[in-house]
Amino acid sequence: MTKLESEAEEKGVRMTGSRRAIPWARLFSAPVTLWLLLLGIGLLDLATPPQIPLASFYLMPVLLAAGLLSLRHTLAMGVVAVLMALAIGALQGLQTSPLYWVRILAMAMVVMLALALTRERLQLERSYRLMAEYASDVVFSASPQGVTEWVSSSVHALTGWRPRDLIGRPFGQFVHPDDIDRLREADASFRRGEANHFDLRVRCRQGHYRSVAVTGRGLRSGSGLVTSIVGSWRDMRPEQLARQALEDMIAVSPIGMGLCESRLGRFLTVNPALCHFFGRSEQELLGVSWQTLTHPDDLAMNQAHTKEVLAGSRTIYRVRKRYLHQDGSVIWGDLSLSARRAADNAAVEMVVQIIDVTQQVELEAELTTMARLDPLTGLLNRRALEERLSALEEGRRHSDLPLAVLFCDIDHFKAINDGQGHAAGDAVLQVVAHRLRSAIRQSDLAARFGGDELVVVLEGLGAADDVPPESMVVALADKMRRQMAEPIPFEQGTLSVTLSIGVALLQPGESTQEFLARADAALYSAKQAGRNRVVCAAPAQEEAP
Repeated sequence: MTKLESEAEEKGVRMTGSRRAIPWARLFSAPVTLWLLLLGIGLLDLATPPQIPLASFYLMPVLLAAGLLSLRHTLAMGVVAVLMALAIGALQGLQTSPLYWVRILAMAMVVMLALALTRERLQLERSYRLMAEYASDVVFSASPQGVTEWVSSSVHALTGWRPRDLIGRPFGQFVHPDDIDRLREADASFRRGEANHFDLRVRCRQGHYRSVAVTGRGLRSGSGLVTSIVGSWRDMRPEQLARQALEDMIAVSPIGMGLCESRLGRFLTVNPALCHFFGRSEQELLGVSWQTLTHPDDLAMNQAHTKEVLAGSRTIYRVRKRYLHQDGSVIWGDLSLSARRAADNAAVEMVVQIIDVTQQVELEAELTTMARLDPLTGLLNRRALEERLSALEEGRRHSDLPLAVLFCDIDHFKAINDGQGHAAGDAVLQVVAHRLRSAIRQSDLAARFGGDELVVVLEGLGAADDVPPESMVVALADKMRRQMAEPIPFEQGTLSVTLSIGVALLQPGESTQEFLARADAALYSAKQAGRNRVVCAAPAQEEAP
């Protein structure tokens, strides 16, 4: 017994199909069984009275031979069957019966048909065998006990063994001892008639081991019993070399890259750039699922796209998404995800590439904010105000909350600019804007409409109280007006300013432009009436002459 066989037996694997078992298998092989059947039929025919013809039964083993044996066996069995029928017919004195000769002629014709069927079957088998012989993968068939019955010649290029070295021997004799348990589990599934796919290390003739991917299935006969195991081996070395090349590329890439499990999404390989992106060490990232690192608001989208890549409906997907840094902050990355696939096109691993765009996203957000804000006061600019008002107008279809606008103007602002200089005017605008913003809610809008005109938009004011919205808006506007009376410090001293305010409440069916125009008209009325006051615009229908 070899050392390898001893190690296998220690792991509890039955080395079935030994050389002592093979003669018994040959004793009850198909050729022997069919010859015994033919002989039994002949003896039965000899013992049966001539009135009971059994000549047609001689064809049973011949037809079985056509489906199982070689052309030589089928021909020999057919000739012997006809000769036995002739000999037994002569012993029984049937040569004078015309019906007897008709039966003999029919037997001869059936034998010829059996020979034709045998030739066709062998031709098909030869074609399939040639396909298997010239396939790059190793094709094999084995008994239910794991004894190799046939293996393609490509096994020589893969392992150095000739087919004759493996035929008649258990496959377990060529498997690495550490993989015997895996082979035993696979054999058990084969004996249940199931398909299985697994990896093994096979011993080569030179003594080293080579990794192969094995795919096989147990084949059932008509009775439901598993009669053989068929499958193939595939050399995993090209795949291993390709993966090693990919890992080498990932390791030196300046962009964050890694490999993830296809099913659970856990990181298998990460490079330094990806560790830096997440603020984690390699040990902290390995085994962690990308789902735990994705911002919760982006998780559903990410999962949907990943399923499409794994299913093969798309080869790659790219998206800009948010991740969670080790310190808890939100970071942005441009993700590219694809699948590394096996020879059967099944997704083996996911290849992840993430480009850090956090600074770019923050800069874009800053530029967007700057484009919407007045640089002097920090309030919304006119364009941003009009966009927000348009959004509010669209939302009014589903809301009946009161909406009010305050059109504010600093009294005698031109005189401040002309007398104290533009620096003083800028200081006044900044202080007034700050006081306006401080006097309203976070959800309200404050904007610089142009020059010294400031606009405040209030939504829902007074909706939860019994006080009429118009009264609350006017009271708030008057409070803001009084707050502006406090002196404003600047380089040359202090300044006191006053504020004129026009108020308008949105009417049903009124557009925001009409709404603003009524507030602007109310502001004009406040100025005409002496400034430093609040004037509320009358409803639109009351303004008509």
